[in-house]
Amino acid sequence: MDFENLLSQPPIFTIALLFFSLFALSFLSRRRTHKAGARKPPPEAGGSWPLLGHLPLLGGPQPTHVTLGNMADKYGPIFTIRIGAIRNLIVSNSELAKECFTVNDIAFAGRPKMVALEVLGYDYAFFTLKSYGSYWRDLRKTAILEVLSNHKIHVNRHVMLSEVKTALKVSYNNSNNNSLAIPEMAKWFGEISLNVLFRLVVGKRFTGLSEKNERIRQALREFFDLAAKFVVGDAIP
Repeated sequence: MDFENLLSQPPIFTIALLFFSLFALSFLSRRRTHKAGARKPPPEAGGSWPLLGHLPLLGGPQPTHVTLGNMADKYGPIFTIRIGAIRNLIVSNSELAKECFTVNDIAFAGRPKMVALEVLGYDYAFFTLKSYGSYWRDLRKTAILEVLSNHKIHVNRHVMLSEVKTALKVSYNNSNNNSLAIPEMAKWFGEISLNVLFRLVVGKRFTGLSEKNERIRQALREFFDLAAKFVVGDAIP
């Protein structure tokens, strides 16, 4: 099996695969407890290997999203695969995806134990990494009231507007100074997000190329890179 091919897939597909790995276990276990008249569970894709599950298929020559798309054509808009011992729910239909996050939203709030989430998330202390429970509900309530409510967004909108205007002005000035200057969009949006975050949290912008700022950038890059890494021990105990 070629693990390098699997790990070399575009980050968006690696993150998507990790995302479904986080939530599927709890969702599927809850569905087993439904009464006998409930709908049958989604089918599992064929070609699974003992112990390794469908990892060999995902590590083949085709990109991961192409492999999953071919499976969807064969097994339907909702099916399961196994990444080692972990069952993963694959959804390729917008209505079914909506149901996952409305009717079954509590089931999808559960997360299996993973090394990266335990270490990087301070033993699952982060709101986005914590499984459903009283602690998760308290964090969710705090996040909605103090950060994501319409009132808080309205109060802090001047920060967001200011940073977007500043970024546009800098890009415009750079283009005037150098007609060939084309901003790297990922970096451009990243700088806006960092500046908004820093202004909301510590009251000042994240600017400049200082050694301290570069250490912060590198730490954030490493955090998200490690969080999306595939760890064999998570899938194969």
